[in-house]
Amino acid sequence: MLNKCYKSTDKIEQLDDVTSCIYLKVPEKKVVMMQSYFEIYDGVATVRTLDIKNSLICIIVPNCNLDLCFEILESIKKEVGFEYTNKPQNAKSDDYVGFKNSKF
Repeated sequence: MLNKCYKSTDKIEQLDDVTSCIYLKVPEKKVVMMQSYFEIYDGVATVRTLDIKNSLICIIVPNCNLDLCFEILESIKKEVGFEYTNKPQNAKSDDYVGFKNSKF
């Protein structure tokens, strides 16, 4: 069940039965900070940079961790200053996820 903070958002892409992807635009100087936050919470999600010029990242998260992931995002939103965004038009999930249908 989706948490209320992202229940109505269209910013989540369902990658497969167990994994979702959240797209964010992060201030250029805060991309590494965002990655560091998710390294602290080992196993919650993985951060990938999609477009370094436009500071677009995605957070790949198991569906069972969506609530926790969005709680983390909401707790750091003011400090990092990110915005939820849509998947870039030229991005192909297979290019940055590394698997399809939960298989490498």
